[in-house]
Amino acid sequence: MNKEVIAVNQDKEGRQGDRVALWPCPGGSEGQLTCQVWAKPLADGSFAAVLLNKGTSTHTITFNFSTVGIPAASEVAVRDLWEHKNLGLFKGSYSASVAPHGVVMVHVMRKSL
Repeated sequence: MNKEVIAVNQDKEGRQGDRVALWPCPGGSEGQLTCQVWAKPLADGSFAAVLLNKGTSTHTITFNFSTVGIPAASEVAVRDLWEHKNLGLFKGSYSASVAPHGVVMVHVMRKSL
């Protein structure tokens, strides 16, 4: 019943998310790509992103904005969609600690488009 997450799912752009990064996180099973970032462009020019930890221990996962075409010098606002909380302004990337088998879902919007 999370209205912000539902809005991402029902965005009028109608595009699906793509995996933009994956790698084996330390402490995971060898060869398993346990840390992933998925991103979805939204109709207003912003993005939703999911930082996914498929591993068995907590990991810091980084979403590099350049993977979705946002230049490193651009300042973006990041909002946690699960917590309904603005996280601040970031340049280049956003990192979060993600629990085992957990996700962090954020909305990323350029400060000025």
